[in-house]
Amino acid sequence: MNLPSRDEQRIDELQQRRQKLEKEVKKRRAKLQADLRRASKRISERERKLETRRKILTGKAFLIAIEHDPQLRDWYYSEFPKHLTNDRDRALFDLPPLDPDKPTSSSDATAKSTRRFPWPRNLLKINSHINRLFRKPSR
Repeated sequence: MNLPSRDEQRIDELQQRRQKLEKEVKKRRAKLQADLRRASKRISERERKLETRRKILTGKAFLIAIEHDPQLRDWYYSEFPKHLTNDRDRALFDLPPLDPDKPTSSSDATAKSTRRFPWPRNLLKINSHINRLFRKPSR
């Protein structure tokens, strides 16, 4: 019967301890990586929300400005449709699709395409809705 020497036992113990520590390090690393991913995701979501808020506030300020400046209003109504390249976006403003031969989901697309830029009439209604959204809370 060959019994392991004291040195061999010590080596085995150290190897087992090393394996245990390596497992613990892997586990901690995985947890830290998961925490890092969650934090990065929260940062991205927050940045996206802030960017959306900036766009909304910029749009609100612009709508107020075009209400009071006829020259800016004329420029906006002539230039804005040129920047809407997605038919889905154009439909939001009752504009005809860029490719009239392309089928649309709207059944009255031909009726809408005959109108000349009908959405400016709703500008005051949109602006009053925006003002309600951003009204300062009363004390």
